Amino acid sequence: MKEITCVLFDLGGVLIEFAGFERLPGMLVSPLEPEEVRRRWIASPAVAAYERGGMDDAAFAAALAVEWNLRVPPEVFLEHFVDWARDFYPGARELVAEVRRSTAVACFSNSNPLHWEKNFRTYGIQSAFDASFASFELGCVKPEREAFDLVVARLGRPAREVLFLDDTEINVDGARAAGLQAERVRGVAEARAVLARRGLAAPA
Repeated sequence: MKEITCVLFDLGGVLIEFAGFERLPGMLVSPLEPEEVRRRWIASPAVAAYERGGMDDAAFAAALAVEWNLRVPPEVFLEHFVDWARDFYPGARELVAEVRRSTAVACFSNSNPLHWEKNFRTYGIQSAFDASFASFELGCVKPEREAFDLVVARLGRPAREVLFLDDTEINVDGARAAGLQAERVRGVAEARAVLARRGLAAPA
């Protein structure tokens, strides 16, 4: 098995709760199932532009209202949107701390200023990692090659020594194309299972 000198975690859906896929359907004129919301969110032009740092909060809410046919005004959407970012799942902080005892740990999230600030100011998530990367600060998003190249360069280690864990297959594929080791996981239990197989954490 290849050497790993850093574990790079996605946040939402892997280590922390993201409530959007359950909350957004109730704001739509024609509600969708959470998995369909998830699929459309990942492919959304408005979301990608916002998470790339290309528009401010108000412009994002206005664009999303049109793209998704929201039944609430953009300003009301934003009031709810802030609360979609949540704390670590139970056991997630402990898992990161366990891995950190033997190798470097970092996080890389497609995120926006509102959620990033809440994650790190309210919940102190940044303190769990040696390095933290947000797409809106990088100016590019997963699964773009440029995003992974920037993160690897800032980590200061070969891409082949970085293990990336994400809950979205397209991001895992993008990481592998950039030379990282990568696996798809959803939630803490799956993340622990992958890390245990690689000798970086104890089995559940």
